[in-house]
Amino acid sequence: MKANKWFLPWILLSLCLFACQGSPRLRVTMFVYDSNDTFMASFAEEMEGILDGDFDFSVSFAEREQAAQTLAAISAIEGGTDALIINLVDRLSAGAIIEKAYREDVPIVFANRKPLSSDFNPKAVDADYSRWIDENCFYVGSYPLYEGRAQAEIANAFFGGPGKFAKGEFDRNGDGLVQVAVMKGEQGHQDAEERTSACLSGLEELGYSIDVVKTAYGNWERQSAFNEMTSFPIDDIELLFSNNDDMALGVVDYLKVDSAGKEEESITEAYFPIVGVDATAQGREAVDQGDIIGTVVNDAHGQCEWISKIISHLLKGEELGKVPEFVSEEGNYYYVEGGIYSSLV
Repeated sequence: MKANKWFLPWILLSLCLFACQGSPRLRVTMFVYDSNDTFMASFAEEMEGILDGDFDFSVSFAEREQAAQTLAAISAIEGGTDALIINLVDRLSAGAIIEKAYREDVPIVFANRKPLSSDFNPKAVDADYSRWIDENCFYVGSYPLYEGRAQAEIANAFFGGPGKFAKGEFDRNGDGLVQVAVMKGEQGHQDAEERTSACLSGLEELGYSIDVVKTAYGNWERQSAFNEMTSFPIDDIELLFSNNDDMALGVVDYLKVDSAGKEEESITEAYFPIVGVDATAQGREAVDQGDIIGTVVNDAHGQCEWISKIISHLLKGEELGKVPEFVSEEGNYYYVEGGIYSSLV
């Protein structure tokens, strides 16, 4: 009888363990456009750190091949993933993934690269398709208009205001205009275009008259920006805005090669002030060393936290809750505001 007394609890415990093992965690698959992008690589790590405890999380890198990313996303959907997080290679190519996700009822959160508004608001006859997108497709990214304006604020703090600039050493040719160069991220990327527009208009709103002497696409890459600098009129530039820190560092690399033998203490003194975006570890170090005058925080943690809330809302039915003050909401689009990393502001 003693043996029987203990036998039943062991059976119940075994059944419980078997049941737990038989209920795998919900699967979330993330797709990133390029593993060599410093910001997005850290973004993926941040996302894994937040989600991995509650979900079976995995990351796939497309290395800038949209066809490969689309096939991998479709394969993940067919393989039973429960949700997708997609950092598109080409923001024009979201439609095929969305259509497949709709057929298999797999929700998507797009990150950093915003799909076309037509993909989120299709002119489809099928009302169920449109309703499904409203309930299952979201975008979370940075706030590029804020970032551009913040870059202008950093430059303004460095110059000491438009009046001081026009009468000081920073107006090197004495024409009263700020000769500006811009290293843009990527043709067609919404953040590149909006950051560029906002940093230039931001300077004008602060009272500066500007002359854009050169713009080029560095494709978010340090080496590409280095290569592009060969075509920049270095002696004519009085300020350079870069759409991200990697490209700003590529500019610094080029100027350090060019500056061999110069006696000035810093890149800023020898050439011109440089302002970045992202506040990566390397970008912050460049600010601390005086190679660039400031960078704008692209809040990866804030974006990943909000994505995790959306994922939990979609897969577990949890309340999304109140949108934080640092997040701007436009329908299913969420823009996360960062801050400024500079001793000037």
